[in-house]
Amino acid sequence: MISASQTFQRIISALNIILVVFLFLALPMVRFNALYSSIISSKTIFFLCFLIIISVPFLLELFFRKKLILEISKLDISLVIFVIYITLNRYVFQEEYVFSIRFIELLGLTALYVVLKLLEPNIYVYMSILLGIIVSGITQAIYGNLQLLGIFRSNNSNFNITGSFFNPGPYAGFITVVFIISLGFFLFKGKLNKMEFSLPTSLEFRVLKTCLKYIPLVGMITIALVLPVTQSRAAWISCISCSLLIFTYKFQFIEKMKRANKYILLTSLVSILPIAFLLYNFKKKSADGRLLIWKICSSIINDYSFFGVGFDKFKAHYMNYQAFYFSLNRTADEISLAGTPQYAFNEFIQLVVENGIIGFTILLSTIYFIYNLKVVSRYKHFALLVKMSIISIAVFAFFSYPMQILPIKLILVVFLSFLSCLDKNKIPINIFGHKKRRLLIKLILSLSGIVLISNISLKINQLVLGFKTWEEAAYSFNYRLFDTSVNEYKSAFDFFKRSGRFLEEYGRALSLNGNNINAIEKLKLSERYTNSPILQNTLGNSYKAIGQYKKAEKVYKKSANMMPALFYPDYLLAKLYDETGESNKATKIANKILKKEIKIPSKAINEIRMEMKKIILKNNP
Repeated sequence: MISASQTFQRIISALNIILVVFLFLALPMVRFNALYSSIISSKTIFFLCFLIIISVPFLLELFFRKKLILEISKLDISLVIFVIYITLNRYVFQEEYVFSIRFIELLGLTALYVVLKLLEPNIYVYMSILLGIIVSGITQAIYGNLQLLGIFRSNNSNFNITGSFFNPGPYAGFITVVFIISLGFFLFKGKLNKMEFSLPTSLEFRVLKTCLKYIPLVGMITIALVLPVTQSRAAWISCISCSLLIFTYKFQFIEKMKRANKYILLTSLVSILPIAFLLYNFKKKSADGRLLIWKICSSIINDYSFFGVGFDKFKAHYMNYQAFYFSLNRTADEISLAGTPQYAFNEFIQLVVENGIIGFTILLSTIYFIYNLKVVSRYKHFALLVKMSIISIAVFAFFSYPMQILPIKLILVVFLSFLSCLDKNKIPINIFGHKKRRLLIKLILSLSGIVLISNISLKINQLVLGFKTWEEAAYSFNYRLFDTSVNEYKSAFDFFKRSGRFLEEYGRALSLNGNNINAIEKLKLSERYTNSPILQNTLGNSYKAIGQYKKAEKVYKKSANMMPALFYPDYLLAKLYDETGESNKATKIANKILKKEIKIPSKAINEIRMEMKKIILKNNP
């Protein structure tokens, strides 16, 4: 007979499963317009609030357990070392750290990983969560189709389709992972249905079996209809290569299970190359732009090879290196490709840039443990499906930025926790230990959990208030209410004083409000965390306004080198020379602007060219 405590534990366990499934359904769709950068910040805050909600029944369930066995795998150890290293590299090994949504998400995902590890292992949990992921992908695919039909608006004015993301790239990456899961479910449903269930005749089993039969098929069809429209080559490469891998394994190599892991890795790498070659000429300039980014990243890696520049500090260094690169190399083809990238468009390169060779070595060891992980034979097809899905994320990561996208990272963390739980070589650790100290440990865990929840709740509240104030400041700035905007930025300064974007916007508001001394202070501080031509132009304007012309000249030149194709930095430099009586220099820059190739014609460029002609006529009557 089942005891009351066992019934309670089952109810709580079922509630946790429902909550996790709900997280996958809701997270991609969440957006609170009152927050700054709402598409990104809303998901982070929602995820943190979810952790608070799920922790309550989780702590209750732990308190009523008679035993708590934590089973540690090599994968767990590698992941813990990885998180600890990133934390130490952020706070100890680097001179300073940047305000980072990504780091906040990393801590939250680590907490979720622990929760998933401590849940009672049950195949219903794994299958239910994966089906929840598929339904989330179906929802996104339908949403994307409705955007194409004009029923819903895109989240980016430059693209017709973004799903609930900010760009077609991460949207395509998310639905690609779901497609691979769906394809694996569909092809291996016979094997997956034969896994050992506790109650094969139960209602849960029948419902799950029906879902396994139809939902993956719906996922494949809906995603296949919308994925080509995203024009994401990274997603196409990931989808095609991993699909070929699944088909190859399904129909040709079933009997070679012992070599499956090595084959999976080898085939995935080999299949990427010809597909990537065929897709190279599609949006060739975009592909060449990525190559330029990787070339410049190699210089950063050369200078910061051991520890890297620090977690999430790619933006703090990249544009400085691009400016230096173009001060020495000015080929017309590369000039036309230069932009202001926020990511390296290759997660492995960005990892080395930010965390050095040490971080990359830890990642390689983690990959090794993933693909050499041994599972109980009855779960081998389920583990194979999970590994295939991880490969799809890894392939996408070669050409895009999935580790910047919370819903994709969430899927990855769940997959890793599944593999760790299925590892048959785990080391069990009895957390409660002897019966006499069980109550003491429960009390310590409960009190620690309450304190942690209280602190996290406080931080979430600060984060929400901070992003709301930032959004209000940005709104005032856009309507040229600079005095109001400055006051609003000032009230949020203490919380975002390490955010490069916040400081850049704050500095621009101060500069346009005439407070140039404070503007220079904020913009110089912003340079430590991010950089861009806009930041340098604003800094130059403030230096010019207070009469520090040499400093203004220096930053205008730096801005011009960051993106040589831009007209505005050279325009500011020509105006500076003209207004300070350096007519020869002004004429030289004016002629340079008139000879510059126009990529996208605009009224602003026409006005700049007209002013340059006036400068030339004035200095050469």
